[in-house]
Amino acid sequence: YAAHPLIDGPRLICVVGGQGTQTVAFDKLTGQELWRSGTATEQGYSPPTIIQAAGVRQLILANPQAINSVEPETGKLLWTTPYDATNGSMIMSPIVIGDYLFIGGYSNHNLLLKLNQDKPGVTVVSKDRAKKFVSPVNVQPIADGDTIYGMDQKGDLLAFKLPDGEPLWTSTDLLGGRSQGTETAFLVKHNDRYFAFNEKGELVIAKLSPTGVEIIDRAQVIKPSNNAFGRDVVWCAPAFAGTCMYVRNDDECICVELSQ
Repeated sequence: YAAHPLIDGPRLICVVGGQGTQTVAFDKLTGQELWRSGTATEQGYSPPTIIQAAGVRQLILANPQAINSVEPETGKLLWTTPYDATNGSMIMSPIVIGDYLFIGGYSNHNLLLKLNQDKPGVTVVSKDRAKKFVSPVNVQPIADGDTIYGMDQKGDLLAFKLPDGEPLWTSTDLLGGRSQGTETAFLVKHNDRYFAFNEKGELVIAKLSPTGVEIIDRAQVIKPSNNAFGRDVVWCAPAFAGTCMYVRNDDECICVELSQ
């Protein structure tokens, strides 16, 4: 429902949930179950993600209680490290820059791991650092070179580098200066700029760099139709195809032309 499936060769890998079936791989043509892996009190929302480390392909499966690595072909566990999500909200896909893997959620639950290069495994570098790294709610951070940009639980856009995690800057520009906490702006990179769809229903075009934010343009494209924490919001990750953006609220789905 929330964590999109992953197609890997002949396999369709899905977050399912349940005893021993937190993640299940199916034959993508027949639907036959190929393997099952993991148990967690809640299945979480983090999509299955494949990385390359220690000379092998590793399938990273993040749930509210642990970050697991398994063989994509068999589901065999390669390594695991504990995690403690708030309200079951393990949402973002893990980000790998060099030898480091970063993943996190709100309430300052973030985790920086160093990937072993000789054999599959990790070392915990940093955990639950309130003043370092980003603690996303429901917006995927983006890696651009060695810099990560992401919406923090405080409602600010934050930039930082791995592995030190010290913020390079914070900004409320994507939301027009409003910051009450948990604000969202879904980020997509295109060439030298970013398209950010914020919870106010605005599409913002901006340039992000390690030195700051440059707003190029913004436009109201759809009305907020829901409510969160006492404010009107539209929490929807847009889709992009060709020269168009597709986005919805609770009343309508619209197509926005971006080529002009």
